[in-house]
Amino acid sequence: MWEYIWNITGIVGLFSFIGFAACILITGTFLGMKTGIYVIGAIFSLIIFITSTLLFPGEEEIAEEIANPLKIYQRGIENEKRGAFQRAKKDYQIVLHLDPQNKKAMDKLQLLERREIAMTFLRVAKKLMRKKKYSLAIVKLTVAKKISPPPGTLEDSNTLRNKIERELKTAKQYILESYKKEQHRK
Repeated sequence: MWEYIWNITGIVGLFSFIGFAACILITGTFLGMKTGIYVIGAIFSLIIFITSTLLFPGEEEIAEEIANPLKIYQRGIENEKRGAFQRAKKDYQIVLHLDPQNKKAMDKLQLLERREIAMTFLRVAKKLMRKKKYSLAIVKLTVAKKISPPPGTLEDSNTLRNKIERELKTAKQYILESYKKEQHRK
């Protein structure tokens, strides 16, 4: 959608530049008037046109990228490094659509899906801990730990594991403290 908006912006910039250039020519040459405001408008229009042309790829670049699974896979890696995991997932799905036997894309997609599941278990465990249901939270966190991607396989796999470990440690501490309080009351 943004590509269409930028394409329209580029077209508007181009035609407004042509319009301002014509005004400069007519006003300056034939009427002998000052053209300052038209020059500013022309420069602004030219900047809009150039920006929309340089920042966003044209149809040829998009078609070339779509036909090349390796480029899309690399874009997936870059999206993953930036933390744009949903975009990376879509890139790997496109690679598999173009090349169904691509093992690397299959592996990355599986790791991203494991990450999503682990994140879901982590969120559920945090809710359980707020409700003081620590035993259930430990079960969820243990599953999250087992299913989370191995360290070093995704950009944030180490961070995710550390979060799970911290929550697991906290839940175990709460259980131990509540057990000690119960023993102390007896």
